Amino acid sequence: MVKADENKIYIQRGNSATFSIELMDESTGEPYDFTEDTVVFTVKRFLTDREPLLQKTVVNGMVTITTEDTNELNFGQYFYDVTLLAKNGILSTVIGPDPFVIGEVVRDN
Repeated sequence: MVKADENKIYIQRGNSATFSIELMDESTGEPYDFTEDTVVFTVKRFLTDREPLLQKTVVNGMVTITTEDTNELNFGQYFYDVTLLAKNGILSTVIGPDPFVIGEVVRDN
């Protein structure tokens, strides 16, 4: 299960989830069509970390997190952001950094 509170994302360790990334065009207020751009969802333990723990390309506006992506992560707070590499070469962080929380589970992993 995944849930969001404002821009904070919660997921239980070892769970899979799919969620949408929706971007707005600031100049028009309309949904931004990023079908020709590359959009990437990235999770790090600390903002200062050089290497991500989890990185997913957004496909058709959706991010899919698998069991394997979170199964080995410790419980606690991480950080995520979403970057957009436009077809014209401009790179922009369009969401975050915001909290990404790995929640505890009762079952044995």
